[in-house]
Amino acid sequence: METNESILVREVVALNERKKVGKLTGLRVDCDTLAVSHYILSSASTGSELVLPFAQSLGVGDTFMTIQGSDAVLATTNPEATKVLKEGYLLLNTDVYSRVGNKLGAVTGFEFDPVYGKVLSIALDTQKSFGADNFIFFSPEFVFVDDGELAAADIRATGADATTSLVTEADVPAAADVTGTVPDAAADESILAYEEMIVFDNAVAGESAEGADTAAPGGAGDVTANFMVVDAFGFVPDTTPVDTNSVFGADTGAKEPDAQETPVENTGADTAVGDAGAGEQGSLPADASPDLSPEATAEDDVTGLLVGSVLIDDVVSDDGAFKVSKGTVLTQGLVDEAKKHDALLLLTVSIDV
Repeated sequence: METNESILVREVVALNERKKVGKLTGLRVDCDTLAVSHYILSSASTGSELVLPFAQSLGVGDTFMTIQGSDAVLATTNPEATKVLKEGYLLLNTDVYSRVGNKLGAVTGFEFDPVYGKVLSIALDTQKSFGADNFIFFSPEFVFVDDGELAAADIRATGADATTSLVTEADVPAAADVTGTVPDAAADESILAYEEMIVFDNAVAGESAEGADTAAPGGAGDVTANFMVVDAFGFVPDTTPVDTNSVFGADTGAKEPDAQETPVENTGADTAVGDAGAGEQGSLPADASPDLSPEATAEDDVTGLLVGSVLIDDVVSDDGAFKVSKGTVLTQGLVDEAKKHDALLLLTVSIDV
């Protein structure tokens, strides 16, 4: 690859005449092809300007540029050479603008392919540079490039509203390794907000259901508990008996009653949580003010988990009406909007925990 400056150290040698015909002094660029179209030379014999069409060069070495014969070079008396010298596009010092119309700087140099002439990159006086993939067009008046900034039309096309944050690729740190994959442990915590409901069986092991109401409680190891795991969609019961000794992790110090001791009467607390013999789940008193329903508790936990979290992926609801972009910090308003469009689960799997 060559630059507009590195090429100027070359002298041009005509192989047929076996002599130098001049030294490179400049380049001209075609705005339609975005490629070098002509080389400008200083004549080795007269010092006058000469024009060499790009297609007439044989090759560019580390010391010389070669042409087949001196007739490939055009003198200033040639109409084509005159037009190139007067109207040819230099590219240097041209102002550069972004796709949305912001001024980015002026061209101070460029790199091109000496085989095909294509301009590969441009450097600006603001220390910015843009490759060929970013070029939109060249013209004698200005150059336009795509610097990655979202245009108003891009934002409208996404259907984003004022509450949605749009993050461009330029906003993401280059060193960050963002895979968009949530670790398994984090996913387990994010997908479902678990609420455990423990239903105690009043029956002491070995006693009948009829004697459960009046029997004194045995040791902690004699009481079993059934767990219900509440998720965002309902109940998924785990019917495996669990030893409450392992649940609560301490010896309660309860002992078997002596024969002379007065049996402990059922205070009603056992009845409140349910009768094991009947196999029914107890209910809360009718005058209890807090809403402790599994659905409400789970939804509150999910909301608390989401508010303030940062999305690591774009989220679009199934109906397409709710869209939030990667990098957005979730607010209560966004979470409430997600509930309306059944997108709460999509948010939970897309947050940075």
